[in-house]
Amino acid sequence: MLTSKILTSSLVLLATGLCCADVDGQRRRRTSWRDRSSLKHILFVSDQKFESEALANAKYSIFVPKSYDAKENAQKRYPVVYFLHGMLEDQNRFGSRGGSKVLDDAIAKKVLPEVIFVCAYDGNRRSFYVNSRNRLVETMIVRDLVPFIDKKYRTQADRDHRVLMGVSMGGFGAMKIAFKNPKIFGIVATHSAAIMPEKSKDLDEMFPWARRLRLATSIFGDPIDQKKWAAENPLLLAKSVDIEQLASLKIYFDCGDKDRYGFNRTNAQMHDILTERKVKHSWTLVKGGTHGWNTRDSKIGYNTANLPNSLAFVGAALTQKKAVQGQKGLPSSGREEPTKAGKK
Repeated sequence: MLTSKILTSSLVLLATGLCCADVDGQRRRRTSWRDRSSLKHILFVSDQKFESEALANAKYSIFVPKSYDAKENAQKRYPVVYFLHGMLEDQNRFGSRGGSKVLDDAIAKKVLPEVIFVCAYDGNRRSFYVNSRNRLVETMIVRDLVPFIDKKYRTQADRDHRVLMGVSMGGFGAMKIAFKNPKIFGIVATHSAAIMPEKSKDLDEMFPWARRLRLATSIFGDPIDQKKWAAENPLLLAKSVDIEQLASLKIYFDCGDKDRYGFNRTNAQMHDILTERKVKHSWTLVKGGTHGWNTRDSKIGYNTANLPNSLAFVGAALTQKKAVQGQKGLPSSGREEPTKAGKK
C-alpha cells in the first residue's frame, strides 16, 4: 500500500514519504512526490533509479493518480503507460514541455482512466531504443523496467493494460518494441515516429540531415549492419511480424504533413503496409503539422496539440476489449485531418 500526505496546492514539493508494497506484502519503500499546483489529478516524481543488468544508470520519472493512496483504493490496480522520449531528450521532457497538463486534463475529462504513467530514459538520449554492445536499451525496458514497475506499484500486469507511447525517436522505439513484443504490450501510440526507410541505401536521399548526425552509423554500424537494420526497422517489422500477433495490437500513429525531418513519408508508408496486411490501425496525417514539443510557427507545439488524440485512443483501448480503430470520437484508419497543428 502506498502512503503519502498531500499538502496544500500552494506547495510545490511534497516532502512526505510514499510507501509502496509488493503484491506479496514485502516491506514498504519510501520516495518523495512533487505536487505541481496546476495538476489536479496526478502526482509526479522525477529521476528514480532502479537496478538493471541491461543498462547502467537506468532511471525513470513517473506520474501516479493523486487518489492512489486513498483508503478506498487500497486494492485498486492501474493500467501502465510507458512513454519513450525523443532524441536529445530525457525522462523529464514529457512533463517539462506540457505533456503532464494534457495527461491531467485527459484524466479529468475521463477520456483516459487513471493510469500509472512511466517516462523511461534511454541512457544516452540518442539510442533509438536499439540494443548496442554496451547499452541494451530495449532489453532494459522489456526485461527490467516493466517487471520492476509491476512489482513496485499496483499495476494491472497484463498486455491489455500495458501501453507504449513515444514521440519522434521514442515513436520509432515504441513501434518496434511493441511489434516485437506483442505479448507484453497490447497498445501502442506514437507522434511523428522517426521511422527509417525500408532500405538503408535510401536513407541519404530521403533524410539527408541524418548523415550530418551520423545517425544510422552510430546505431547500426559503419557500414550498416543490414540484419540489424531489418530486425529493428518498424516498416520491415510491420511486413514480417506474424499477422495474428500484429493484428492483436491496438495501433495509433500520427504525423504532420510539414514534419521538418520528412517522417510523414515513412509514417504514410507504415499506414500503407498495415492496410495491405489488413491490420486495423488509426493513422492521421495532420494538416500543417510540424514536429516536436515546441514550434516557431504555432502557439502550441505539435506533440502538445495532438497528444489529446492519442490519449483518447489509449483510453478507449484500455476500457474496451475489441479494437478501437474508427470508433466515434477517434481518428479512423486513413489520412484524415481531425486536428490542425497548433490548435486544440
